[in-house]
Amino acid sequence: DMQARISLVDLMQGSAPAAQALLGRLQTCGWATVCVDQDAVSAVAGACTATAECLRQLTDQKHELHRTEFDGARYVGFARDQGRTWLQLREGAQSLEWPTWALNFLPSFDAAFQQADRVANICLTALLKEISHPMAKEAASLARQSTQETCGPSVMRFFAYHGASSPHADMGLLTVAPPSTKPALKLFDTCGNGWEPERGLSPEQWIVFAGETLAFMTNARLFAPIHSVPPVESSDSRVSMPFFMRATPDAELVNMSGEKLLCRHLIEKHIIGSSRPWRQKSQGRASSDW
Repeated sequence: DMQARISLVDLMQGSAPAAQALLGRLQTCGWATVCVDQDAVSAVAGACTATAECLRQLTDQKHELHRTEFDGARYVGFARDQGRTWLQLREGAQSLEWPTWALNFLPSFDAAFQQADRVANICLTALLKEISHPMAKEAASLARQSTQETCGPSVMRFFAYHGASSPHADMGLLTVAPPSTKPALKLFDTCGNGWEPERGLSPEQWIVFAGETLAFMTNARLFAPIHSVPPVESSDSRVSMPFFMRATPDAELVNMSGEKLLCRHLIEKHIIGSSRPWRQKSQGRASSDW
């Protein structure tokens, strides 16, 4: 029963058994699946189609990788590395300047973002309440866009994979990942056991796992699992749309011991600037994606 059904509706209604099941799965395996509603499924289906077409046009018509940077090197827009091409979206990004050819795709991306943000907020609130966290009542405000920010802190990436991603852990609060078009995601628990959570998922089963910010806040009661995407052996790209729920940079985070730390300091000094192998390439500088 490694993919027991945990209902988003139950979590939203404050069901203690649902919250306990979610917490237990994250503590033992590092990931859980949450069954979302039809609104979320429909939004992601539309965004999946938009992702494939948008990134195909980007490649075929050789458009520039348009992006808008703010607050240092944080950004929205397009990016590419050896194994992937993607669009990065944040709350408020639609008000920024976008290339004309991409404008028609933005409503589909924004609809998926809003649904993923809703799912992440419900899951985070349930988890913090279940462990009696001192910030349980503030969970919904942690990732809220401040009036001083150009865009919100949380990120949704619309990927077309034509290669792989190396092992790493996510730096935020929660990662919420609808099923991709080709099962490939691999996660590892604290015992080094590898899981392939996408296999056998239906469209309403979304994967949820913690990031390093939440690990700090919970004194590692919830850990950020190492995960990767092996090379995709297919002529077609693998489309995936992970949502990274992140606290606003100037949010004051409190852990279970009462220790307080600004999110910005946690990310820049303790996560990006750490000795973790997947962070070493940043050489202590804030990376472009946080």
